[in-house]
Amino acid sequence: MCICWLQAPYMLSLLLYRLGKATDPELHMKLLYTAPRLATHKTMISFNDDMFQVCIPPILKTLQVLGAHPHLRAVSLRLLTSLWEQQDRSFPHLQKLLLSELPANQPPAQILEMNMAKAASVRDMCKLRAHQHGADLLPVLSQILNDCTSELEAVPASLALQGLTALCQAEVVDVRTAWSVLASKLEADQRPLVLSHVCELFSLVPALAVNTPEYEKFQEQVTFLLWQLIKSKSPVVAGAAFAALSQYNPECFKVAHLPEPVRPEEKTQEKGDGEEEEQEEEEEETTIPGSSYTKLMIMVDSIKVLENFEKFLSSLVQHEMSNMPRGVYHSAGKGQAGRGAQNRAVAGIPAFMLRQYERNKQPGMQQGLAAGLLCCYDYPVQVDGSGAPVRRHVVTRGKMYQKMFQTLLNEVPFQHSEWSRLLPLPQAWAAFMDRVYHAVLEGRRAELEMQQKHQTDTEEEVKYKQDVAWLWVRDKLVDIIKTASVGNPTAQANSVLAVTGLASTVMRYMASLGAEATRIQQEASEHNSCSHWLGMLTDLLMCVADSKYKPKGRTLGLFQQKSRGGAPSCSMLARACSSLAFAQLIPVLVTNNVERIRHMIHILVSGLPGQPQADESSAVVFCHGVGLGMVLARLYEEHFSDVTGREGALLLMKTLDQLENVCFNTDLENSSGCVLGLGIVLSALSGQSATESRVHTTATIEKMCSLLDTVENRDLKEVLPVAVSLSAVSAFSSNVLSAEEADSLKTKLVTMYKAQPQSSPVAQALGMLCHGLSSSGHVQATDLSNQLHGTWTGILRAKSSPTLLQLASLTGLVSLTGTEAALIQEVVESSEVQLQLNDTVKLLNQLVQHCPNVGVQSNTAWMLGYLYMAATSMAHSRSSVPSNYGYLPETSVLRPTVDFIIEAGRRGPEAIPPPYVQTSLEALLSAASATFPPVNWAAILAPLMRLSFGMYH
Repeated sequence: MCICWLQAPYMLSLLLYRLGKATDPELHMKLLYTAPRLATHKTMISFNDDMFQVCIPPILKTLQVLGAHPHLRAVSLRLLTSLWEQQDRSFPHLQKLLLSELPANQPPAQILEMNMAKAASVRDMCKLRAHQHGADLLPVLSQILNDCTSELEAVPASLALQGLTALCQAEVVDVRTAWSVLASKLEADQRPLVLSHVCELFSLVPALAVNTPEYEKFQEQVTFLLWQLIKSKSPVVAGAAFAALSQYNPECFKVAHLPEPVRPEEKTQEKGDGEEEEQEEEEEETTIPGSSYTKLMIMVDSIKVLENFEKFLSSLVQHEMSNMPRGVYHSAGKGQAGRGAQNRAVAGIPAFMLRQYERNKQPGMQQGLAAGLLCCYDYPVQVDGSGAPVRRHVVTRGKMYQKMFQTLLNEVPFQHSEWSRLLPLPQAWAAFMDRVYHAVLEGRRAELEMQQKHQTDTEEEVKYKQDVAWLWVRDKLVDIIKTASVGNPTAQANSVLAVTGLASTVMRYMASLGAEATRIQQEASEHNSCSHWLGMLTDLLMCVADSKYKPKGRTLGLFQQKSRGGAPSCSMLARACSSLAFAQLIPVLVTNNVERIRHMIHILVSGLPGQPQADESSAVVFCHGVGLGMVLARLYEEHFSDVTGREGALLLMKTLDQLENVCFNTDLENSSGCVLGLGIVLSALSGQSATESRVHTTATIEKMCSLLDTVENRDLKEVLPVAVSLSAVSAFSSNVLSAEEADSLKTKLVTMYKAQPQSSPVAQALGMLCHGLSSSGHVQATDLSNQLHGTWTGILRAKSSPTLLQLASLTGLVSLTGTEAALIQEVVESSEVQLQLNDTVKLLNQLVQHCPNVGVQSNTAWMLGYLYMAATSMAHSRSSVPSNYGYLPETSVLRPTVDFIIEAGRRGPEAIPPPYVQTSLEALLSAASATFPPVNWAAILAPLMRLSFGMYH
């Protein structure tokens, strides 16, 4: 208005003149509100007191004249407040007007206007100079809050509460004392505007906390009131309550605060001993599981409330991130956190299977129980009062593992005709050998510690034995395998897979030791170095697979009997297993022994159908096809072409062409293993970034889908649906396959299942496809998955169902849980989906115990173990990081928030509205400055980018 403050007196005269002459009401108001700005320039006042005498009296006189008129008193008060903001000397005049009363018999509208003006002025004064005049304004605040109790007077009451909030924030007034005075009036207040500002007052409580019992009790009361206010039907109140709760420490919240629909289910009380169990139950009652907050978000039905809920959820995420234990980052990367977060039904499978195995008296159940135990056996660790493992029990655990190892080598069945069991067998033995190795290693070290305690060896001897314990355990387990390898064909086949799994475990353990491993191997002259030992093992496997292979040196020494040509004399099953075992060695050979990989590929290709050197046994030929697919898939995952250059890329391309030629040559027999192998390769190939790889994957899947309609060979009819599902799920997850193409395949498999409901391979393919597609955001697949779950569960519970129909339903039901994830590239599922395993696990438990059909019982036993392995193993993931936060505790907010995002990607915007997804993403984004625990963000967010959620982040 005035560029030079020296001109203010002259401009003021002109303004007052215009004020007296103007007739336009709007111009009158503008002139009135401009006057204080001219007369109270701070610089002018401080440098020239005469100017103050010139400017202030006319303004004060004008405002006093206005205030003398009842209708203009409110305007006069606001103008005086504006004058006071620039010049505190006018405070006595302002205070006088604040404390004055209107003449009697004034209209209600005029009284309301004056109260609003008073409240607004007091609020401004409290915010600007709370320490200077706060105490003088308390009577006015109290009067407004006492007088303004009607619905029409909600505005002045709210303004007064804002002023009180400013005084409490400046610590002029104690918030606990203030609320104790106001509680009787405001607790029963139903005015939304007033309640929203009560929430604003309550938001200060945590920041102003003092360490006294009285204040703690007050904070508990306020927290309870805020949780009650989130239930308000008014969006203004509920939103303000959530915004206030965002200022509180989540540890203050209890289950009793939550609305009834989002509270966790009450757990049935079990008998236990004493105070410790009661304390745990009490903690469970007060601790809020993170999933309750996600359920609470779904209850919010207003966008305005959701905006404030976002603040609340963001505060929860930020609090969790700031208190995240360091160990989570380490254990998640190593896959050690999964077991602690699994549900009780899944966690109880190992103990249940062991009990059934020990009590079993039916010969027909023995093999199924043995196969199931291979997937899930885990002898528990007993700890002392401080939580440390008891040494003698650690030693016992190692011995129990060795005993079970010897048993399973002889009892786990191997039948190539049951190829659905064949595919997971290498992975099952690898996982079991990892558990055996570490259990025996821990037992060996505990035994050495006990020897040192009893002084049976010198300190130097014990230290040396501790250093070489990992090599000692390796050779100890190899001796057990050697004994089994001269036994029956089944034991020989299992020996091949076991020794390969042991090699993978030992090489990983050696890598974890770093340079220390080299020193130990140099000192341990009685043990072969790992590189030499691995070479002997690899040569042994290639000798078993191809009797014409000439090793460079001596082999490991399994299968002691020698044939005439010098190759080990072993069974047909052992030869078949060697083809499946090659893929387990690829990660340890790809960087230091490429030549042996070339020999592996040559052996596998020469054994394919139609090759001159193909074996006469259909089992061996079948396993050559599957094994070649597994090897190629692992080479693609390990980026073999990056290590070997163009030559390696050409080798992969040429080998893949040879495999495809066999698959699509209808004149060849016994090509079913190659078809399965091709499905496994395409699953890995779809995850490659190269355009030519993705185009090739799409074209090959189309050819396989076309073959589904025309194939007549019985064996191909069984394996082809599974191979197509394997490749299609990974292709859809990687955006290689469109939703329409995936939906077309789903429809085709549904038609096949309706025509052949007793076909286990078709049920397996359909279950696998539904699980994979729904995990990657295919909405219709989720609905179909729920339908199939109900159908198959009903068939298994009906005692009168035919055996083949029960077996097909069992296979499909287990596939719906994601057991084939080991063979599929980049499938992400939420931990909420994992919790849905409970129903399936309980049903399988009942079948193992009470099913009258021994065949169904036996199949259920191994599938139950397989389900456990798939549900708990993080090693099966093709990504180096977990697919969700299932390894975080149930109290975690991150875990259900990410699960909700995954579920949104699965079900789509039609089922889960985008605002809820955006709220979840914004909450995570609020903690972006911190380091999140490991999780596969690309796979989690890809479905959201594919679907039209309308968000850009």
